[in-house]
Amino acid sequence: MRMIERWFPCAEVSEASAGGWGSGKSEKALFTWFAARPLAQAKAAVLTSLLPWPEDEAEQARLQKLVRDAMMGRDAKHAELVAELAKAYPDGASLLDLFSGRAMIPLEAARLGVEAHGVDYSPVATLAGQLLADFPLRDWSGEPPLPFASEGTIDVSGSRLLDDVRAVLDEVGRRYAMAMADAYPLVRGRQPWGYLWAVTLPCEECGNRFPLTGSLVLRHPLLVKNDPGQSYRIEVDRAAGTFRTVIHEGPQSGQPTLIATMRGGKAVRGKSAICPFCSHVHAKATHARLMAEGHGRDALLVAADLDPAVGKSFREPTPRERTAADDATGWLAAESEFARGIAAVPDERIPAGNNHTVRPSFTALGPMATSATPGRPSALSASRGRSTNSDPSLSSTDAATSTPLPSRGTPLQCWSARSSTRLEEQRLYRTSDPQAIGSSRTTYSLMKPVLPSPMITLRRG
Repeated sequence: MRMIERWFPCAEVSEASAGGWGSGKSEKALFTWFAARPLAQAKAAVLTSLLPWPEDEAEQARLQKLVRDAMMGRDAKHAELVAELAKAYPDGASLLDLFSGRAMIPLEAARLGVEAHGVDYSPVATLAGQLLADFPLRDWSGEPPLPFASEGTIDVSGSRLLDDVRAVLDEVGRRYAMAMADAYPLVRGRQPWGYLWAVTLPCEECGNRFPLTGSLVLRHPLLVKNDPGQSYRIEVDRAAGTFRTVIHEGPQSGQPTLIATMRGGKAVRGKSAICPFCSHVHAKATHARLMAEGHGRDALLVAADLDPAVGKSFREPTPRERTAADDATGWLAAESEFARGIAAVPDERIPAGNNHTVRPSFTALGPMATSATPGRPSALSASRGRSTNSDPSLSSTDAATSTPLPSRGTPLQCWSARSSTRLEEQRLYRTSDPQAIGSSRTTYSLMKPVLPSPMITLRRG
């Protein structure tokens, strides 16, 4: 009988999960997962699943205390646990997690020297498990040095993997900064953190273009730091038919162009757009139609810089930044396809009946360019890893993606991890041959590893 069948350290798991090592936040930072579980829960599940539940009550109490003490830290009572498992499993223990997700349970088993196997249908889950439970446990000391890593980046932390990852990321950042220097001009010696863009539409009454903005607040006040916050307002030149943004401290002093419509004392679903030039009101159906007809254009409103005192400080874009944004239209048009039939700037149309029609993005792939006109701004924001929204309530929705199963005989990625040994490449194959597997059910079979335990093997099944 296993300990988990009779007892589980619920109180200790709850306490350890509240923060620190047991929360699993460090592991979650490596790969965000929708069903993230506390690390303390995984550790307790592994321990109680492997440890026996002896007949002797004194022995039961001893093992319970060992598990409770082990929940005091990530590696608490590690040597004692390994010795206890060796006594219970003279030939070595093994563990199978049928729904391994991002491999938290196999990871905790590996830390105890237990051979662990994980199965998950999702290729995203197996990727997460590989990043979390495979690569960190391998011995990378025999790998050749990176060609672009300097002497000072090697063996800084004592972990070859950590140093190499840092060197790669630094090199990516260096090359990116060089490639994007013209698109993001330096202001006071540094590149901006990002830009705030808005979609503009032509007013049906006066014909002037105006931005769709649902909020004018840029940074909320923080009294404890004597930070009044920042907002902006839209000033228009009716004679010239142009508008500009003015950044100021404190709460917003103007009115956004997107406002809720009231009917019978209740807000009507969908905001109306008010032209700041002539105050003409465009109902949601009207500005949705204008967008569908391809009249939407992008406009650069605000630039943002990192500020050590307040976090982000906002300002008006410089003339050089506006010129760079205009030039980016040509650069994007000249970009080659990412793959055959896949444009560098997404041009998918929003499906008919889609309710999310007023937003900075009008394609099915998130905050990029408009479907009618490949827009420079959103693509620039995406290239920086920042997608800013002029109206927080109008957030974009990630497109659903699906990964088809491979055809018969197609190799799928399978991987194993060891604490100090290098493993030869393994692959997973799909077969539907009844003679091969004894039934017509589609299964995944794993080739035998070439090295002995302990190991972690996660596979897609």
